[in-house]
Amino acid sequence: MFRSFLTFLFLAAVLLVACNSESSSSQITPPQQSAAPRTIVGTTWSLVSLRGNPLLYGTSITLNLMPGFLSGQMSYNQYGGGPDSGKYVMTAQGVLKITQLAVTVRLCLDPEGIMQQEQRYIETLQQARTYRVRDDRLEIQDERRETILVFVRR
Repeated sequence: MFRSFLTFLFLAAVLLVACNSESSSSQITPPQQSAAPRTIVGTTWSLVSLRGNPLLYGTSITLNLMPGFLSGQMSYNQYGGGPDSGKYVMTAQGVLKITQLAVTVRLCLDPEGIMQQEQRYIETLQQARTYRVRDDRLEIQDERRETILVFVRR
């Protein structure tokens, strides 16, 4: 009887692990989308122009394009970082749309204007509709095809 009980517990544990493995892997597998160019996915970029303006002195903003999600670091806050917090659609035809974006909220007042810059960047990134790559530059455009963000490859 005790041996049967142990066998039952072992089988139940194996089934639970198998079920959890399947559900967690399905949660992190990005949905199938139009193929993004392989030269873009898996790359990291540094922002050099935000709506035609340079960043505040001593600040930086990065963009990491991973398969199925994006992430990045601003001077004080982070954004994206996983399939539930940085979803995007990117195609080889130049379409780019941010569909979901989470952002941390850390207050910083130095340098002056840093929080406004980070907020302006997030708002601008969410307006992305198209992109193009020229040499080591990634240019992102809005719905009017105006270049709103310019990055250089890191």
